[in-house]
Amino acid sequence: MNNGFIKISTFLVIFSLIFVWIFSGWPQIWQDPPIPPEVLEVQAATTGSNFPSTVVNDTGIVGTSWGNPGNAVSSNDTRAVSALAKNAVSNYLKATGFGFSIPDNAQIDGITVEWEESEGATQANGGIKDNAVRIVKGGVIGATDKSNANFWPAPASEAFVSYGGAADLWGETWTAADINSANFGAAISAKDVKVSGGGAAENAQIDSVKITVTYTPVTMTVGTTGTQVSTLDIPSNNQYVGGAFTFVTDISTATTTQIIVTDTGSVNANANLSNIDLYYETAATVCSSETYGGGETLFGTAASFNGSEKATVSGSMSVGTTEVCVYVVLDIGSGTTNSSTLDIEISDPSTEVTVAAGTVTPATVIAVSGSTTLQVPTNDPPVVSNVVLDGGTAITLTENTTKSVSATADVSDINGADDIVSATSTIYRSVIGAGCTADDNNCYKVSSCTFSGATSTVTCTANVQFFADPTDASSTDYSAQNWLAEITVTDSASATGASSTLSGVELNTLWAINVTGPINYGSVSPGSDTGGTTPTVTVKNTGNAAIDVDLYGTDMTLGGSTIGVTNQKYATSTFTYSSCTVCTALSSTPAAYEVDLLKPTSATPVTDLIYWGLAVSEGTAQGVHNGTNTFTAVGD
Repeated sequence: MNNGFIKISTFLVIFSLIFVWIFSGWPQIWQDPPIPPEVLEVQAATTGSNFPSTVVNDTGIVGTSWGNPGNAVSSNDTRAVSALAKNAVSNYLKATGFGFSIPDNAQIDGITVEWEESEGATQANGGIKDNAVRIVKGGVIGATDKSNANFWPAPASEAFVSYGGAADLWGETWTAADINSANFGAAISAKDVKVSGGGAAENAQIDSVKITVTYTPVTMTVGTTGTQVSTLDIPSNNQYVGGAFTFVTDISTATTTQIIVTDTGSVNANANLSNIDLYYETAATVCSSETYGGGETLFGTAASFNGSEKATVSGSMSVGTTEVCVYVVLDIGSGTTNSSTLDIEISDPSTEVTVAAGTVTPATVIAVSGSTTLQVPTNDPPVVSNVVLDGGTAITLTENTTKSVSATADVSDINGADDIVSATSTIYRSVIGAGCTADDNNCYKVSSCTFSGATSTVTCTANVQFFADPTDASSTDYSAQNWLAEITVTDSASATGASSTLSGVELNTLWAINVTGPINYGSVSPGSDTGGTTPTVTVKNTGNAAIDVDLYGTDMTLGGSTIGVTNQKYATSTFTYSSCTVCTALSSTPAAYEVDLLKPTSATPVTDLIYWGLAVSEGTAQGVHNGTNTFTAVGD
């Protein structure tokens, strides 16, 4: 419930009904407001010509049906036939199930459909022509018509007639999945255009149909950008080698599932390098404009290099026409020879980079520029500066729960950012001191902090309880104090550096209550009252200061019938309505009421009960009367 207003609606059921009043909370009111590698040209591929597995008559065009449509699944001089009257048109002959298996990520360039056509007799005085020639996508006959004005040949001259082409998409947008679908295909409708004197009827005949699809497979090109770091420490963990491998496709996307990285330096990689992590990110433009920050996505991890100094890393990484940057991060063991070198490459991307579909180029060594020397370092402790608590603003808590409060600092280390391994913090009320024992009222210990910007910034966050000690001007005990933070950073040699905020921030007083019910006045007859029956409301302190409450209400009404607000009485103990000497009559204007709810010091609730009674005047109408009671937390 909120710290400002808790509204309770009450009602009366006269003579017959008992109704329970439920109330809810409102928001609290006491609150401060490298240039990419060249992509090689890839020639288009074709697949087909494939015949269908299913040919059916389709009434998408109203006309004469096709007999024996299944005869058209292969070229064998057994035909599907539509016997057309003069000027008649046929239904569609619809063929699907061409059994393509084009790579998922290929670009579809064009579709060629070849119908093996003939008419039943001769072309004397006209004959059979196309009425509609269309593509079928997802089982639906398309809108683009490829019919021509030519007569179909006589049976002796039966031939495949080509429609579409290697660069013709039939007015559709295609994926490989569309083409591979069993519902992909083609449809044709014929018409009889014979003129008088030549005999009216004629047969349209289809022996078979085949489809050829032209597509461009995806080619992924691997390159590098940047330079390896000059030195790395012995021993050390999670070390970024520097530079990046770049991955990019010429069209569409491809999924990389395995990358083999090789070390060609003097270090014994098999014995001394481990936990080889590959992290990746998609560049905004090119990888030469990106830097490794530690928040990139993990592709995968190899436990070690093998005896050939190769580390095989498996994972899943989607690569498109914008460069993907792949960073190498690894552990350097304590047995590494001082001044040995580390040199990272992919020896042959065409065989050592695996994609789910497509090809990888080049077939030559791709090595990150530069060489890294592995050395035993001298150590200096880290330096912590510019510690700020809660952004330098006053802390405003959240009633009845915790509030995330963060301390931040700048961190540096002469041995390099990678030397920093951990940080802790204490957030505390000033007089208590940073050496305090953890206490939810005044001392919060943060055992693990987070780093960003290659550990140049550290953030330590504590979940501060709603009852933490206030220090603002409204605080009765600690107004002369404030809250501070100390951050301690540890490096790989266990050397530490620490610093505290130069000036503290206030923690605001939070006056807040939670009110639970229900208030149930039951059935009260006109001219009587609740007597010794006193339903209760529980008031809980959900802030960080001692409080009382302001109470007021409204008349309870039913149409034109009213029970006056002052007919409700309340007290902090049970009472008999007619003889109560400790009661207070509810008013329509706020009135202070002493509940003396102490400041909570733990999650154990600090509560009090308020008891209620009601009198109903003679002549009050029967039925449910509704009103509103309002509770406001105020300082004690």
